[in-house]
Amino acid sequence: MSVVSINGDHKDMSQPNSKAIGLLEDMLERAKSGEIVGVGITVLHYDHSSSWWVAGNVGTYGMLGALDMVKNELLGVLTE
Repeated sequence: MSVVSINGDHKDMSQPNSKAIGLLEDMLERAKSGEIVGVGITVLHYDHSSSWWVAGNVGTYGMLGALDMVKNELLGVLTE
């Protein structure tokens, strides 16, 4: 699934982002160790489109609460 930005705010995203890479590497290690057993992921692509995926054991209300926290944090970034 892809979503395209409608706010017109375009930053140069032509280079890999070390913070994003570090987070993904940490999450992968946690999944490999069995600590993480389900994921819901949203990503921003270099061309300003977005995608999302869901995999693993994800049928909990706790994940919905965590997703709401992510939404609130993203809204905070957008309104700064």
